[in-house]
Amino acid sequence: MQDETTPDEIQEETPEETEETDVVEEVTEEPEEEQVEVDIEPEVRRTTTVVEDPDDFGDPIERKLDTQGSEVSQLANKVEVSEFLVDKPEYRKYKNSILRHMEHEAYSNIPVHNIASMVSAKDMQKLGAEKERMTAKTVADTKSSGSTTRTPEKGETDWSSMSKEEFEKHKSEVMYRRT
Repeated sequence: MQDETTPDEIQEETPEETEETDVVEEVTEEPEEEQVEVDIEPEVRRTTTVVEDPDDFGDPIERKLDTQGSEVSQLANKVEVSEFLVDKPEYRKYKNSILRHMEHEAYSNIPVHNIASMVSAKDMQKLGAEKERMTAKTVADTKSSGSTTRTPEKGETDWSSMSKEEFEKHKSEVMYRRT
């Protein structure tokens, strides 16, 4: 059952009542944090050469040198990516994509490790989980049972199952006494 009120029954608050019911919020000003300017240079691979007149294609010999320069650049990119993959083999499946990004003029100055991170961003969680599984397997393989007695390896004497006479014989050999 709803409470139905008519407009006549609604009482308006007087200005005195309104003042009493208003809550005044105190605003406390927090001191501003000091911002320190840090001069950080962006990390780049190499400097770019600026072409003064893009409409000037030059003579055919210069164009041939430019194409050879791009071939040298592609070879340098391949070497740089290969060196990176030696250190970070988990990025090996992204090699072609990294090379394509490096050849694009917008990405030509970005370092290889940044391009690799960018290209593999979607799979980073998988890579981390894979590394964790490999580490857990290594830990499990090297984990010992925690017993104080070691099991003898080939050629070593099992001192725990040896008779007293055998023990004394080995002891005397060690102490250079022959009995």
